Amino acid sequence: MTTNRTRRIVAGALPLATALSGAFLATAAPTHAAPSAPTASLAGATNGVIAFSDDRDGNREIYTVHADGTGITRLTNDAAPDVQPRWSPNGRQIAYLHASQLWVMDADGTDAHQVTGYADDAQLSWSPDGTRLAYAKNGSIWVVDADGTDAHVVVVQVNPGYSLESPDWSPNGNRIAYLRGTGPGAATVHSVRPDGTGDVEVSASFGHTPRWSPDGKQIAFEELGLTVQTPGVDDADRVYFLQGSDGILRGLTWSPDQTRFAFAQNAWTGSTWTHPAISTIAVDGTGLTPVTQGWTPDWQPVLPVTRPGAPTGVTAVGATSTSARVSFAPPARDGNSEITSYLARCQSPDGGVVRTKSGTTSPVTVPNLTLGKTYQCQVRAINGVGGGAFSALTAAFPLAASAPTAPRTVTATPTGTTAKVSFLAPASNGGSPVTSYLVHCVSTDGGVTRSVSGAASPLTVTGLTSGKSYRCEVRATNAAGTSPFSTFSATFSVA
Repeated sequence: MTTNRTRRIVAGALPLATALSGAFLATAAPTHAAPSAPTASLAGATNGVIAFSDDRDGNREIYTVHADGTGITRLTNDAAPDVQPRWSPNGRQIAYLHASQLWVMDADGTDAHQVTGYADDAQLSWSPDGTRLAYAKNGSIWVVDADGTDAHVVVVQVNPGYSLESPDWSPNGNRIAYLRGTGPGAATVHSVRPDGTGDVEVSASFGHTPRWSPDGKQIAFEELGLTVQTPGVDDADRVYFLQGSDGILRGLTWSPDQTRFAFAQNAWTGSTWTHPAISTIAVDGTGLTPVTQGWTPDWQPVLPVTRPGAPTGVTAVGATSTSARVSFAPPARDGNSEITSYLARCQSPDGGVVRTKSGTTSPVTVPNLTLGKTYQCQVRAINGVGGGAFSALTAAFPLAASAPTAPRTVTATPTGTTAKVSFLAPASNGGSPVTSYLVHCVSTDGGVTRSVSGAASPLTVTGLTSGKSYRCEVRATNAAGTSPFSTFSATFSVA
């Protein structure tokens, strides 16, 4: 039989808690308050804020707070209770229970959406890759994809009347710890593979709210207080003792740097329970620090910020005779920092001049290339840390001539039934000389159109009709194609 080492950090009287009290059956979509102004983080902090639920504003809502008690921010504003927040592994989303349904929102309270569509969901945990959620439902442990699909039972309730509760996914994704009720006032901590196999007992002691340490080597849980379990070793040392009269714990979470715990605790006054208060304590049992009132704290992971990965799916084609249009998809990894820009770079395989251009989204057009040369392009993403690796080079492509742009500044001077049409050459000839121009003069009543072509300005249009009004436009042609028509000249009348 496997032996275990138990390190008791906080001990006291704690009855087996139920998943949720009350029946929250409302299904209307919750509304969310605009986020409060951001508050500066703790100096030198490596941990994020603490999410928690509280009824300070009249109904149970989700809030966040810094570990020193400052910067309290309300995230939800709903008629039905919002409880049990759990941070996603990347610290950018919060899963929670709204009206006994599993919901997910962004860290600032926006983009809230429902994941499950049935009653009595309770207690939840993200998979470390953020793609799935484990939760307790109808006395069993379930897993569902983060988009709400493929909900299925992992561990079935074995003792009628005694639930399986408080699932928590291990950091490596290989195990789910959970609490198994075994009888009146009795429960054990177990762990199981996500596919439901390999169920083992972690601690035969009474426990509640098991939580894996960030390094995945220990499990903390409420066992007549707070306990840390190291599987495989038989020993225990009590670091901090909570007297039974001091109350019970309601929620437990590790700090991401694994130096502290946060938990909620309330006490029995002899006639009523006090409002739960959230505190933190060092893992050695020292430095008990009050934070704020509330239930079920969960500490936000703050992941290392690194340079982003390389963009993917990069393609490049000639946009004009002197530029290339470079298209791409964002990198799979943003380095846990928002990507602020992209840098596209094009160079000829013969080692010629390199041209670059920055942009905030795909595509990016790189200018100042040389007609007739062959080019390859690549892209890098840039975030708050700096530029990531360049993507692989695209396939080589030739920079060929393109159609010219439209002629400019068209004027028409009538003489009798003719008009002399003058214009400026296109701003760009597309890398190939303009070989001809076509002039159209169109009557304003939509009737007669007269045309003439020629090699240069001016060109004279004949056969206009006396008494009609006209306006003229011009287009240019080179070996690669034909430009759009220019804007019309001013309208003129034929005498």
